[in-house]
Formats: sequence, C-alpha cells, structure tokens
Amino acid sequence: MSDLLEDIPAFTAASFLDMVVEVPCHEGLPKEPYRKPYLLPDTSMLMEEEATALVAISCGLQGIYLALLVEKPFEEAVFPEVYEGDAWEVFIDTRDRKTAGVLHKFCHHFVFLPKEVEGVQACEMTRLRAEDAHPLCDPKFLQVEAMFKKKAYELRVFIDKEALHGYDPGQFQRLGFTYRLHRKGDSPQHFNLGSQEYGIEKHPSLWASLKLTKE
Repeated sequence: MSDLLEDIPAFTAASFLDMVVEVPCHEGLPKEPYRKPYLLPDTSMLMEEEATALVAISCGLQGIYLALLVEKPFEEAVFPEVYEGDAWEVFIDTRDRKTAGVLHKFCHHFVFLPKEVEGVQACEMTRLRAEDAHPLCDPKFLQVEAMFKKKAYELRVFIDKEALHGYDPGQFQRLGFTYRLHRKGDSPQHFNLGSQEYGIEKHPSLWASLKLTKE
C-alpha cells in the first residue's frame, strides 16, 4: 500500500472542498490501475480518516470504469442497510452543476456490494424531488466483479452510459464525483468530504469535479 500511495498527488486543505481532478477519458482500465493517471488522490489526512482503500477511474463514451482496492479483509455485505456492512457508495453528477444547492436530475447515487445480498449486488439509490425525478437505472447496466484475498478485496465496476442520465463526455468534459466506503466495524472512508460534517448525498455542489482529459 505504501508504494502505491507514492503515486497519489497531494492536496492542501485549501483545495479540500473545491477539488478538481484530471481523469483519463477513454474506454476501460488497465490490469494494474492504481497509478497515474487513473488513481484518485488520497484525502484521508484532511478528514483525519484511516485510508485503507485506493480508487481508480476512467470515463469512456460507453460509460464509467471504476476500480476499488480495499486493504482490509471482507467481512459482510448488508442490504438495504448498506452502512452496516462492507459497501461502496458512489455519487455522480453528469453535468457537475456547482450552482445547484440540492439534488437535480443529473445526480446519481449508486451502491456496490462485494457480495450479492438477496439478489442485489449493485443498484441505484438516487432520491430526487418529484420535478427532477428520473427512473432508477436497470441493474443490468451496473456491472461489478469482486476478487477476494486473505487480507484484501477488490471491486471492478462498470456503470453503463444508459445508467447515467445526461452523461455525454463528448459534450461535457466535467463530472461531479465523490464516494463513501463503508467498512464493517470501522468508520467510513470518503473522497473529498466527510459525511459526518456534510450530507454528501444531498449536496452535489460539494462533490469534487472530475475533468475528463484525452491521453
């Protein structure tokens, strides 16, 4: 883990809530994705959290590719109370609308489980106002592959463009993004802001910005 963390770019407290991260715009992730330019920065020190996970991402025309490496043994998955077990919540705003004070039609809230629970391993949980509501995506557009080791586990996730209302990387080269990783028996790990101080599922203007760049 320490060698991998050397590749993570540093951020100061001043950039904490106004974070812009460049991510590659192409299809797929390499076999070993936890390196530049795919690896997201570690912000755990700013939130006084213990970092046990690495996250990599790329955004293609067909959808969003994610990889999660958790340096902690898998214990249990729970649904629908995902916070009671091991689970990964991912929040995406396909238009990165920083002026929006509340959730809007381009916002998405997904959850991915290391193991299937009652037929569910990946689903959308977005809760929008009636005027902004869009149908929750069909789970067939969410792919998740889990790999387990004695002291770690990894998730490979693909979110199809059909699951992402408003997703058009050819026209909009920025996304709002954050995540919350639940670790059974431990406090969550977050990306750019913690859920104890902020209701991250309700305030997309506080999510980090991903700037899509072509290699």
